[in-house]
Amino acid sequence: QELSDAQTGRYRGNFFADTRLRLKKAQIYRDMGQLDQALFELDDLLRLNPFEEPALRMRMEIALQKNNPGLTVIYAGDYQYYYPENIEGYRLMGDAFVMENKIGLAMVQYTRALQGDPTNPAYANALVSRAAVYANQGRDDLALVDLTQALGIQPNNNDFHWQRFQVA
Repeated sequence: QELSDAQTGRYRGNFFADTRLRLKKAQIYRDMGQLDQALFELDDLLRLNPFEEPALRMRMEIALQKNNPGLTVIYAGDYQYYYPENIEGYRLMGDAFVMENKIGLAMVQYTRALQGDPTNPAYANALVSRAAVYANQGRDDLALVDLTQALGIQPNNNDFHWQRFQVA
């Protein structure tokens, strides 16, 4: 409420276009489970600055959280427009395609993500996403290769260790 008052009250001129304030407000709405309100704030923010990468990412994550893969694909397309060749954008689009059971399209997105910089932290997440598809297809050998490579990038990631253990 305080953030809304700051935006609309006598401080409107100072805060209305403050993208950091709007992003924080969207995060609060997301954390409170008010996902539609969070998306509204993010859409407003992106009208002010369409290059605001954290807002573009959060929109995709919220759409996935809402179990709306179609919306996630749209948002991922927006993200890729402003940040082409971005590993995280490809991975999230791939995850949305998996939710839609469009495995071929998902694998294309994961493969595109894995053409990026292997030192990027998002690279390991793309490997894990692809490994999950491989495991669901019964291609455990390929899943293990991806999970092992992901652990090489993030050796202290317990989730990756657990997933590799399950596949093995």
